[in-house]
Amino acid sequence: MPKEQKLKWMELGSDEGEVFFIKHLDEFTYLPKKPEFAESPHRHNFHELIWVRSGKGSQDIDGQLLKVEPLNFYLIAKGQVHQFLQAESVDAYVVRFTDDFRPVGYAESKLHFIDVIFNNVRTIPALKIAFGDVAVFDSLFSMMMREFDAPDGFGKKAVLRHLLYVALIKIGQTLGERLDEYDGTDSQDDLFQRFLALLEQNFKTHHDVAYYAAELAVTPRQLSERTKRVIGKTAKQLIEDRVTLEAKRNLRFTNKSIKTVAYELGFDDPSYFSKVFKRVTSLTPQNFIDQLSM
Repeated sequence: MPKEQKLKWMELGSDEGEVFFIKHLDEFTYLPKKPEFAESPHRHNFHELIWVRSGKGSQDIDGQLLKVEPLNFYLIAKGQVHQFLQAESVDAYVVRFTDDFRPVGYAESKLHFIDVIFNNVRTIPALKIAFGDVAVFDSLFSMMMREFDAPDGFGKKAVLRHLLYVALIKIGQTLGERLDEYDGTDSQDDLFQRFLALLEQNFKTHHDVAYYAAELAVTPRQLSERTKRVIGKTAKQLIEDRVTLEAKRNLRFTNKSIKTVAYELGFDDPSYFSKVFKRVTSLTPQNFIDQLSM
């Protein structure tokens, strides 16, 4: 019996903690001769920002093929499946940071900038930046690079954390406008963001709205009314969306059985898991696997 294949995790540092990394890609070219020679799909234990200034290429984020184009941010949340496919003369900054490195001491930073910019429920993996804002981001990332390369000393981590905070604010402003234009929602709704954070922590063990409502000190009806107002879906639908996303990652990128995936996602009954999967995707898990091989 073949050994069960698992998605590899790319780690930032040997241990979880306050870790930050930035690098500048200058005329970066990566052109595998065959698709099978490309970078393997992997997951991150960190969040990643890619600020592309020029060049072209392609990458896959959670099964979505994206062109790499100038003046775009690519936002890859912790846990998402990422695969860089090719690049040609790319000039870009790549920033990676763990949850613990995010700016502290700001009430909004955890809720808005982490759980809106980097989340696994509602994502905009590519964000086009207006030409008038390019100089601001170039300056911010240039300062980050200089500080990161400087010798360790007093205040270095604090400076990097605050520069990251400013960059996240600017991205959050653009992303908030984009989300509001896209679906007319309030992207900074506090209860909704707390629900997203809680869901990310517990989607494998709790599939019932009552659990999340109790943790958030509201009724299930109040929670669902709020999520429906913000994103047009009930809390139950968002829970099932998140579980199904994780299932699709495992069914696509590993050779785990449907039953194993169901059990790992907290379903005692694989047949009920299949019903949820079909309700969200209109496909059974087996149909989904079959389509991948076509």
